[in-house]
Amino acid sequence: MNDKQERHDCRGFTLVEILVVVVILGLLATIVTFKTTTYVGKTRVQTTRATIANILTAINAYEMEIGKYPPDLNDLVKEGDEKWPGPFLDSTEVPKDGWGNSFDYKIVGKRVRVTSSGPDGQLGNEDALWNN
Repeated sequence: MNDKQERHDCRGFTLVEILVVVVILGLLATIVTFKTTTYVGKTRVQTTRATIANILTAINAYEMEIGKYPPDLNDLVKEGDEKWPGPFLDSTEVPKDGWGNSFDYKIVGKRVRVTSSGPDGQLGNEDALWNN
């Protein structure tokens, strides 16, 4: 058998075949990235809602022990003397929301409002989360 004939029989992939595979892999990577980003966003919202509920439980425990709402969320985690019934949260500092932002806390009449600024970090937007 001739050397030229052997080389002709050993074929590789064409440029078009390689480009098709690269495009398909790119589409799959885009879909996976989009799905993962959506999942992470939903997880952050759920985590933030759970954290707000936890803070509200601590605020209500504070109010039952002290007789008034705490003036600041930091009062829920501060250590006190033997007469102080706190801390009311299990952490050493007030937790952050799912995006690493601090919660906004306001006393409105006989109610409290704990608000997360959401993914954009701006209070008062439609993506903000708060207790009902």
